Amino acid sequence: MSATTQDRKILPSNIRFLRKKAKLSQEELAANLDISRSNVAAYESKGVEPRLRIVLEMARFFDVSVRAFVAQDLATLDGQIPSFDQDSLVSPQAHIIDLSDNDAMQKLMDKTVQIRKVVEGFKAYQEIKFKRNAQGASAQMPYGSGSFLELLDQLVAHNEAIISSVSSVDPA
Repeated sequence: MSATTQDRKILPSNIRFLRKKAKLSQEELAANLDISRSNVAAYESKGVEPRLRIVLEMARFFDVSVRAFVAQDLATLDGQIPSFDQDSLVSPQAHIIDLSDNDAMQKLMDKTVQIRKVVEGFKAYQEIKFKRNAQGASAQMPYGSGSFLELLDQLVAHNEAIISSVSSVDPA
């Protein structure tokens, strides 16, 4: 079995594993996630990938790291399943910046500006894609597109807040 084929089986296997570990039926899990039982069955056995919102809700519900939930066979972790709160990409100490270190502050500012450009570019691309798809069809946004554009808006706003905060810091 190829790695790609194996990777596609991890999420369905983990959903089933965590549901059974929690002693829940598909119906009970579906009710907790406000989805249909048939959706849970499809996620577990028919190769249907849940939307990102559902993946996040499942990870939060089962208190499991999103990264582990989608990329590791949880049944093999001998009870050492990382929690939802352990999803940080780096240790908390890595987030500490010495405000008196001009080089560190400049690196942070440069990286933040780069992130803003990428997110704004991606948002513009998604808006253009939506407008092209809407021409000749109803002007209704495809399901989930509005939420995705709202997420991008939130990312841009959050990034702007970081830039503003960093810009207003006066290194001693």
